[in-house]
Amino acid sequence: MNTALFLSLFTLFGNPLGPTTTVRQAAIAPALQVRATTSPTVRVQPSASPTQVTPIRRPRTRVPVRNPRLEREPQEPQEPQGTGAYTCTVLENGAAGAASYRVVKGSQTVATGRCGSPAASIAAGDYRIIVTLDGMADGANRNMPLTIRNGRTSSVRAVFETSRLTVTTMHDGRRIPGRAVLKKNGRVVASLGSGVYSKVSSGTYQVEVTVNYGSVRGSRTIDLELSPGQVRALNVPF
Repeated sequence: MNTALFLSLFTLFGNPLGPTTTVRQAAIAPALQVRATTSPTVRVQPSASPTQVTPIRRPRTRVPVRNPRLEREPQEPQEPQGTGAYTCTVLENGAAGAASYRVVKGSQTVATGRCGSPAASIAAGDYRIIVTLDGMADGANRNMPLTIRNGRTSSVRAVFETSRLTVTTMHDGRRIPGRAVLKKNGRVVASLGSGVYSKVSSGTYQVEVTVNYGSVRGSRTIDLELSPGQVRALNVPF
């Protein structure tokens, strides 16, 4: 290397306190300024106000909770306990009448007796009492509920309206054997012999009269209305 060039470089870079220091600094300064000016300036722009997000509220689903203590199985109705009593009275055309009765539960008869008798005892419960009026050709009866409770007396009253009827078959002015069938609403309710005094329920009937006596034969139908307490004698000639 050339000695002069070496000395020049040594003088320029190797002696910081030499007269060339100013030149070195001046030479370096532009480079630093260039670097400073060429560095990009990053400006942070203020961000816009943050967007407010409304939380979505979900409806609460309530699930019913069953309390086993509050749930009870349906219980069968209990049968009444104890013993009670009952009485039976009868009115026929507004006056005291004579009748018999039977107390039933389902298809079973549990008691029988006469209406007008002293009170009879029976186990508490729900029954039916069937009252049948004495002497009725049509077997008229009343079927009524009877409720018996412990220590109490129940009363039932049966009301009947009745009439008396005689149907007589005649031939040449004489009574002859024959028969009269009473129908009510198309149903047979009684069958009466010729000339037989009978007690039947009041109301409207169709009376079918037939005769089969020797050479006398035939039948007739008669419409008949009977009022309460009425006594009717019906003569039918053949």
